[in-house]
Amino acid sequence: MKKMIVFYTLACICIVGCKKEEVYETGVIAGTIYLIEGDCFPGPQSECDITTNLYPTTVVISKPTLTYNENEVVSKIETDNNAFFRDTLPVGEYTVFILYKKENTYVCFDNCTPLLVKPNTKITIEGEIYRVTQ
Repeated sequence: MKKMIVFYTLACICIVGCKKEEVYETGVIAGTIYLIEGDCFPGPQSECDITTNLYPTTVVISKPTLTYNENEVVSKIETDNNAFFRDTLPVGEYTVFILYKKENTYVCFDNCTPLLVKPNTKITIEGEIYRVTQ
């Protein structure tokens, strides 16, 4: 009987003493992408002809950086047909890039200002690509 009590006591100690799994807190970056086209330059103007359309594309989330670098990519997301995307990420800072397919280039959201993902929060952005037409 003593052996059984010792066995169960040791088993309980092993189970209770096991290291708990680390809990990673996450947040969300989500948004909609728009293509803004027109013959409109900054400054005073009398007429400004601009069109704004949803722009389904690829959104790339990377570690904080000022230029697109494939080695810094954390995730790539395809927007839906309404140009909406959503990604759950670990807490930290990220830069958002938008693929402008016509030029096959990546456009940085908000001058490459890193977004800070906090635990259990959602950052909503409106990503815009500006294209001057004449």
